[in-house]
Amino acid sequence: MKTITDLIADYGDEFLVCSGDLPWIGTGRIRDEALFYCLDSSAETTVIRRFNLITSKDADRNTLFHTLSGGQKVILMALLALFSPAKRILFHNLNHNLDPEKRVIISGLLEEFSAVKGIIVTDQC
Repeated sequence: MKTITDLIADYGDEFLVCSGDLPWIGTGRIRDEALFYCLDSSAETTVIRRFNLITSKDADRNTLFHTLSGGQKVILMALLALFSPAKRILFHNLNHNLDPEKRVIISGLLEEFSAVKGIIVTDQC
């Protein structure tokens, strides 16, 4: 079984590697995380709007990371990656912390973006 470190070593030069086991890069606010994913303000606004629709949360760019549940962190990570300028994304353990309903929603997002991005999903859950 490959670890996230193995996947980064294998794909890191060509893919944005995102792990449901470690869905957050920074420790601050959504706006800080959006910077790591190189989102412009329009993409950041779209990510937050879609996140709120999926989670029924009332998040904004100043929402603190520690106020999100594990599943909400994974959803936000997926949205940030999908709306990032990355052309290829590898999602590892994407279903980690997601309930069945949210897994279906995330699957739909992956399908939506697969027309414009190369997407690989690996799962060990």
